[in-house]
Amino acid sequence: MKRQEPIFEAHAALTLFEALAIALMEKDVLSKDELQIVLEDAAQAHRKQVQAGGDASFHLSVANLIERISIGANSVGSSREPLAPNLPRPQSRAD
Repeated sequence: MKRQEPIFEAHAALTLFEALAIALMEKDVLSKDELQIVLEDAAQAHRKQVQAGGDASFHLSVANLIERISIGANSVGSSREPLAPNLPRPQSRAD
């Protein structure tokens, strides 16, 4: 059976990032343009990992997800839409 913890950890990290990003924008600490730059830098860092010999499938998937989040962040308004795309919920295992 596959280990599920990394999925939960990823969801938790994404939720925390989203909450922090929204709070920083609402408090005018971070603008949408600055958030866009942060996300672009993060995606580029993963693309550089591929060039450096890292796991291409993993790092390109992460970069693509960050870019999808970036598109969502670009459209966030006062309605507090989620920054991140809907991710599949992990399957619970029956014991």
